[in-house]
Amino acid sequence: MKTFRSLLLGILLTATFPVLGDPVVVRHIQGYISGFVVLKGMDDKILGWGEVSQMPGGNHVTSLLTLHFRDGSLYEETAVFSQRRVFQLLSYKLIQKGPSFKEPELLSFDTASGIVHIETTDKNGKPKSIAKRVALPPDIANGILPMLLNDVDPKGETTLSMLV
Repeated sequence: MKTFRSLLLGILLTATFPVLGDPVVVRHIQGYISGFVVLKGMDDKILGWGEVSQMPGGNHVTSLLTLHFRDGSLYEETAVFSQRRVFQLLSYKLIQKGPSFKEPELLSFDTASGIVHIETTDKNGKPKSIAKRVALPPDIANGILPMLLNDVDPKGETTLSMLV
């Protein structure tokens, strides 16, 4: 429940006090990516493994990161973005479930509608769902941070917005 409250508070604070970052100009067009990921701890022990993929389609690109942890937990992040002149996130979905996470959570949003949807469980293990319209900034970077960091101007300072 504490995580749920923190997430809801983060959404409400973002909606109440938007901090606008800088749009990132597209310098490198994103295309197909497919690879494997190994997540290691500081002691070099393997904590999890997964895949990363990126697929262009029409006027958007879909990026997917999936991590499976040794304890059976799952982390899955899907971001759909456009790359016309500047990068713009179109939709985002994050799934976290299993023992590695305090509570199972699903967070998703669509930037066009501004609808943020959260699914989690309360302290009694009952499913809890909330949907709220939020004024999302046009430069929101959830799920596309690696692409943006590849294209930011190295000579300047860049501020990016994220929904947490």
